Amino acid sequence: MQVFRNSGCLLALLVMFRGLSLAAHEPEIQRPEYFDIKDLNFAVEKQLPRTMILTGQSLRETLLKMVENEKWSCWIDPEIDGTHQVELQAIQITTSEALQKLAEKTGLGILRIDTIVYVSTPENTPVVATTAALRKLELRAKLIHWPAHRQQAWKSRHSLAWDDLSAMSELIEKAEQLWDVQIEGEIPHDLLPAGHLTNVLLADVLSLIAANSNQTFVVSSSGESCRFRPLQPDDLTIRVQFPDVPQDRLLKLAADLPQIKIVDQKPLVIVTGTEPDLRQLYWLTRGKPESSTNVSRPANSSPSHGLTTAVEQGNSQGKKSSKKKTPENPAGLNPAKLKITLKPTQTTRLAVLEQLSQSGMVIEYSEKDFIAQGLPLDQKIDVVAESIPLDEFVKSLFPVGKVRLQVEAGKLILSPVIAQP
Repeated sequence: MQVFRNSGCLLALLVMFRGLSLAAHEPEIQRPEYFDIKDLNFAVEKQLPRTMILTGQSLRETLLKMVENEKWSCWIDPEIDGTHQVELQAIQITTSEALQKLAEKTGLGILRIDTIVYVSTPENTPVVATTAALRKLELRAKLIHWPAHRQQAWKSRHSLAWDDLSAMSELIEKAEQLWDVQIEGEIPHDLLPAGHLTNVLLADVLSLIAANSNQTFVVSSSGESCRFRPLQPDDLTIRVQFPDVPQDRLLKLAADLPQIKIVDQKPLVIVTGTEPDLRQLYWLTRGKPESSTNVSRPANSSPSHGLTTAVEQGNSQGKKSSKKKTPENPAGLNPAKLKITLKPTQTTRLAVLEQLSQSGMVIEYSEKDFIAQGLPLDQKIDVVAESIPLDEFVKSLFPVGKVRLQVEAGKLILSPVIAQP
């Protein structure tokens, strides 16, 4: 995986901020050998599903409309063209799921850093997420040694706005005034389109600014200043322990995450990986199904390329049983009129039905009844759809004449055709 940018592509002048004399006399924050996975504060987020149909707008405009309900901000890497037009049709899905669709459609890496949706290449996004997480972990370990006013400076959240064609140096000056922290070092002299970050931490702002020039930042021992520095290999992964998870279970769950490394350092088991991979592994240890962990990344990329956020939809899904029944459809969608387009893929009938349910459709069926008729729902099949009605699409998942489908008040009821003796 390419983790450093090609410096030859950075056609940027570098500007120096007030020298490095202060930082040179202060020891840097020392990183602990490892962290507890709980220190990363992975949390379930409640997001209500909604419908978004966005056409004829730029990538930047589309992103802003997508995240406004969540009160998130957007930061598009200066090397990414935010003006090209994109289209998105997201029907009854959460914002995180919609971001995943946009990542797949555009081939970009899209992830969240706290309240900021960051857009870059699939190679850069996990690097930036990891360095941002590391800096905040280091800060948390150091805060207790600082006076109250200095702790508050790094804990406080502010909104940062800038005009069109603003230089990175202007953002730095604004940040220094808002957070009362001296910022030193070299940054690229890129010009940015007008933007606005709402309710953000200084550490996340610094991580995003530094990312465009293969840098991160280090905070002085007093917390009064920080400086940008080049990325180092140990910035690219985080070392954590899962104190409540046995090693054999960790190894089993991490089998599909090839970038994760697990080392037994008795009496501890140390897990090393990027922030997105560690987030995914954490939710696996918590028993979260894959459908509840949204990874925003382009198709055919590895799981580490993009955003992972465990999402709990705002409407209750009820108790699980063999009789699958989703809540009443809030959008009043008509299954006979909704058109489905799906690129050729191989998956299971169950995966398709579950995905349709998560998208807001009300689908009722008995898995046991289908098994009894020799139609296991976990069997892999070839699936493709090109703008066909939803009810016809569902029928196409089964052999001709083998499934009965009824539509009642916006609800699909599926049942197998009983074979005659």
